[in-house]
Amino acid sequence: VSTQSTGVKFHHKKKKFLQMWFLLPISWALLLFLLFLVILCVFLVVSTLRGYATVRDQTTLAVAAILVTIFLSLVFYVVPKVVDETFNNIEHDVVLPPLSEDGKALHQSLFVVDMHADTLLWDQRDMLQKNNWGHVDVPRLIEGGVALQAFTIVTQSPHTMSFNENKAPNVFTDLITPLVIASRWNLASLTSLAARTLYQINKLKQAVKNSHSSFFLIETKKDLNKYTTMRNSFPLDKKNITAALIGIEGLHALDDDLDNIDVFYREGVRMMGFAHFFDNSLAGSAHGVTKGGLTTKGIEALRRMENLGIVADVAHASEAVISDISKYGTKPFLSSHTGVQAVCPSPRNLADEHLRMIAKSGGLISITFFRPCMCGTDTFQSIIDSIAYVKKLVGVEHIALGSDFDGFVKTPFDATGFGYLTEGLLKNGFSTMEIQAVMGGNAKKFWETNLPS
Repeated sequence: VSTQSTGVKFHHKKKKFLQMWFLLPISWALLLFLLFLVILCVFLVVSTLRGYATVRDQTTLAVAAILVTIFLSLVFYVVPKVVDETFNNIEHDVVLPPLSEDGKALHQSLFVVDMHADTLLWDQRDMLQKNNWGHVDVPRLIEGGVALQAFTIVTQSPHTMSFNENKAPNVFTDLITPLVIASRWNLASLTSLAARTLYQINKLKQAVKNSHSSFFLIETKKDLNKYTTMRNSFPLDKKNITAALIGIEGLHALDDDLDNIDVFYREGVRMMGFAHFFDNSLAGSAHGVTKGGLTTKGIEALRRMENLGIVADVAHASEAVISDISKYGTKPFLSSHTGVQAVCPSPRNLADEHLRMIAKSGGLISITFFRPCMCGTDTFQSIIDSIAYVKKLVGVEHIALGSDFDGFVKTPFDATGFGYLTEGLLKNGFSTMEIQAVMGGNAKKFWETNLPS
C-alpha cells in the first residue's frame, strides 16, 4: 500500500491487490470443483451398482476418487495455512533497534497489553504451541512479555478490504466464508455471524482450559486483580503466564438481534467495535458506502453495552459514529487499533478531533503496527512517531498498543518483539514512567476501572 495520501483514493500495490482479489474466487473455485468431483463419484458408484458402468467408467471413478482426496487435502488442510502464512507475516526490511541491557531489564518489569489481534480466525495454528508463521500464539506472547492480549473476533469481511469504500458482502463476496468452510467450522457458522462469534469464543476458552494454567481469560475486575497478583509473584525473568480478553470487530456479528449483546456478554465479550469494513444496520463504517452515524438501533446497542459493562470500540467506525458515541455515550470508549492522520494521512486513521473525543471520555487510543496506518520509509519509527504525537496532543495517559496481529497484515515484528518497542521508546526520549504507561499500564488501569465487578 502506498505510504502517502493520494487525495481521495488510496492506491494498493499491484501484487497485494491481486493477492486479495484472487483469494476469494480461487477458494470458491476449489470448493465448487470439489463438489463436482463428489457428484461425479456418486454418479459412477450408482452406475456401477446398477451394472451400467464399463471398465472405463470404473477407471474414471478411481481417478475421480483420488482427485477428491487430493482436493479435500488441499481445501481443508493446505489452503487455510497458506492463506495464513501469506497474509500474516513480518515486514522483514524494517530495521529494529538492538536491545540494550537497560531496555531488556525495563521490558521485563512491564505489564504489556495489546488491544487487538485476529488470531482466532486461524484454526490451523495451535494457540498453545509455538508456530513459525503468523503473529500470535501463547508461547510467543509469553516470550514477548505480553501480560494481556485482546483477541478480537472477525465474522465477515469484503474480499477487497478497501479503506475507501465497501458494500456489505454477501455469501459469495465475503472473505471469511471460504475460510469457515475450509477450516471446517460448525454448520451454523455457514450462515450465522453470531455462530461464528461463538465458535471463536469457544476456541479461545478451550485453549485456556488446555493450557495447564499458563493462559487465563479475563472477564471481571476480580479476574484481572487475581491474575495480576499471580503474575507479580513470579520472578521478572520467569513470568510464564499470559491472559486474554475478548472483543468483537463489527456489530453485524449480532445478526440484527440486540439480545445477542447479552449472549456475547455472558460468553465473556468485554469490547465491541460498531463497524468493520462496511456499514451495518447499527452504524456506519469509515470504509462503508454511506459512512453514516449510529442508527436508532445503534444507540440502543450502545446503551445496552454500557449497562452491561462492554466497552465501545471505534476502530473502523465512521467519523459520524465516533461523534455519536461521544454524544450519546456515558462511559469511556476506545479505539483498539488505529493510526493518526497527522502522522499518516489515511481514511483508516483518526483525526485530532476524534482523538480528543476519545481522550475526553477517559478512553484509550491504541496505536497499531501496520501499513498504511503507518507511513514513511520506516514502519517502526512511524509507530514511535504516532505515539509521540498522541502524547503531545492529549497526554501519554491515553495511549495504548493495538497491533492488529493476524489481521491480514504485515507488521515489523510478531508477539515476541514487544521488547523492540520498549527499546525504541527509550531511544526516542520517553521516560520510564511514560514507557510503563504506553506499553500496558494505561490499558491495565483502564480495564481495572471499566471491567464489570
